[in-house]
Amino acid sequence: MNAIPKQTQGAVQYDLLLDNLRQQVLTGHNPDKTTALLSRTELFEHLNPEQLLSWASCAQIAGNIAIAEKAFDHLHEHYPDSEEAWNEHRDYLQAMNDSVGLATLRAQCRVRAPQFLALFHTQPQGWEREAEIPDASFVTMNREKILISRFMEIFRGREDCFARQWVDKAEGKSGYMPVRRPMTEQDLREHLSGLRTFGIYLMQADGRVRIGVIDADLRKDLRQPSLPASQRDSVRRELAYILERIPALAGDMGLSCIVEFSGSKGYHFWFPFDDPVDPAKLRSILHNFSNSLAKDLPCFTLEVFPKQDHLSGKGLGNLVKLPLGIHRLSGKPSRFLPGDRGDAWRQLEKLEQATINSVAALSAAKAAPKATVVEHPSFKRWKNDYPELAAISAACPLLAGIFSLCREGRALSVREERVLFGVLGFLDRRGAVLHALLGNQAEYNRHLVDYRISRLRGTPLGCKKIHALLESSRDLCDFPPGAAYGHPLLFVDGWQSGRCGQSENVSNLQDALDQLRQSLELVGRFLPEPGKAMT
Repeated sequence: MNAIPKQTQGAVQYDLLLDNLRQQVLTGHNPDKTTALLSRTELFEHLNPEQLLSWASCAQIAGNIAIAEKAFDHLHEHYPDSEEAWNEHRDYLQAMNDSVGLATLRAQCRVRAPQFLALFHTQPQGWEREAEIPDASFVTMNREKILISRFMEIFRGREDCFARQWVDKAEGKSGYMPVRRPMTEQDLREHLSGLRTFGIYLMQADGRVRIGVIDADLRKDLRQPSLPASQRDSVRRELAYILERIPALAGDMGLSCIVEFSGSKGYHFWFPFDDPVDPAKLRSILHNFSNSLAKDLPCFTLEVFPKQDHLSGKGLGNLVKLPLGIHRLSGKPSRFLPGDRGDAWRQLEKLEQATINSVAALSAAKAAPKATVVEHPSFKRWKNDYPELAAISAACPLLAGIFSLCREGRALSVREERVLFGVLGFLDRRGAVLHALLGNQAEYNRHLVDYRISRLRGTPLGCKKIHALLESSRDLCDFPPGAAYGHPLLFVDGWQSGRCGQSENVSNLQDALDQLRQSLELVGRFLPEPGKAMT
């Protein structure tokens, strides 16, 4: 067996050493051991430029600024022809907002590698907007300052530190490294322009928080670009349910949240407060929200941030990516919901209407879990008109998801329509509730809905059949004892199976009156306003 050359053996060992170092930094295991290893600057003599850059990157992620600077200095001194080293060092100093360091680095570059001096003459991509600002009108500049100030007022974390996202696209990994200074307006402008992506550590230095987050992430095995149609429908239905349900649960507690598409794999529900609050109490309430929904969410997982009640040691606690930045790995921007995409400034305008919760609201909220199903607030306006939908929505997450799609005016799949008619078509007021739900859809056809209702026969769809049609794997509901079989209408007060007899004509007087009222309202939309002649 041939012996491995000594030099090759060394290269392999240092690669393994760097892999282990990066793994320790990313996982946060054995921080003392990691710091001790990073401090062994005598190893720099044995590393090639690429390995030195990796060492500097690990030091940045670990927050060891001094070691990162030493690695860069060693690179410039021994490998001045490494353009990547000059480039990385410049980006790092810009992220740190270190103008003195940048000037020093430029002076070094002038002496050691003048061929790369142009790196300090060109602005990185994304700075074009910044360059335009001096030419912008005073009104525009003032408007931007107000919007940025509002953003920084809402999304506040640790005062003396924030985090910058890094990405290794070759390995499909991303993470964050701490930037140990307060965030500035300039940092936020870079974040909004897509030049950098930053996150905030939620817990302040005093161990309290000004904001909490529920993170709803799509399950990993469902993040494939080509899912079967049935799974796509399940994800879509469940997403509509989450986006409506979490703000509704918060509203029940007197709290308000800001909903954001994170730009990667899920959605953030931000709960800002006007003053610092106890993280344990905030976490308790947010956990109540997530626990009440988790059993109904086979496609999404819910996490509450921060994950700690207090800081320990020198740790910074959990961080969350700030809204409106570009996720460096997916390349997608985040945005606030609901509403259209728009640029960052249009997104910021949405925050003007956002509510910052008071500390008193948190104190008034009950941390204890509710023993009964919480009625959906969006159904409050339907309470008087459609109590059947409220009862079914509170009891059946699958149908609640379909109702949410209907309220948003989104198209239903064939199976979702079959479930909707197969259940609601056996209510006493089937016509009124189905027209109310389907009336928002682009392809709504009143006569077709009436025809499909008239063709219904037999009994309501059972729970097992509904789960089979929607390919749901969640547990079946508990139904009242004595029921012939389980179906959602058993949760409607006063519903009786004897009223299921169907005919092709309207047999219920109230149903007929509701249809007549809706028809009159529809016709009324086409009549001219009083005093105006028809054209």
